[in-house]
Amino acid sequence: MGVLVSTLALPLQTKINGSTAEQRKFETTMKSWKNVSRHIYVWDYMRNFDDYITPYPCMEHIKTRLQYFKKMGVDGVFYNGSGYDYASFDDVQTYVIAQLMLNPDADITQLVSHYYGKAYPVTASIYTDYYLSLEQKAKQATLNPPLLSHRCRRETSLLVYTS
Repeated sequence: MGVLVSTLALPLQTKINGSTAEQRKFETTMKSWKNVSRHIYVWDYMRNFDDYITPYPCMEHIKTRLQYFKKMGVDGVFYNGSGYDYASFDDVQTYVIAQLMLNPDADITQLVSHYYGKAYPVTASIYTDYYLSLEQKAKQATLNPPLLSHRCRRETSLLVYTS
């Protein structure tokens, strides 16, 4: 038996240190479930569901979250994405997330470079440089990715599913 906890109300951020009300609420929820369930799974999000076409650099945020989930003792993570390959950079992001799930401390730059080197050898440096520049801008931004952040603030509670 286990529980699947949604992160819908946990905004994407590059730092998770319990300093926001959303982070503290999520931690309280996780600790409460750990008291009654042997297995905790997380349902996390990796897309701007309002706009699949505009690039949505979120690998640094996801890396931080996976490290955080590991620290909290989460047994598994499900990433809700576009479902198909119609989101910008879905291919590289799926690869990077798969690798981060195996090793949350893996280097994103190396993962992106490796992926593009194998998938698009002729144009790898162009794709790699462009995608990593997007990730760097997102990491340095003082605000969360805008649309998902807005959606998260609208939500007042975590969705919890048990199995």
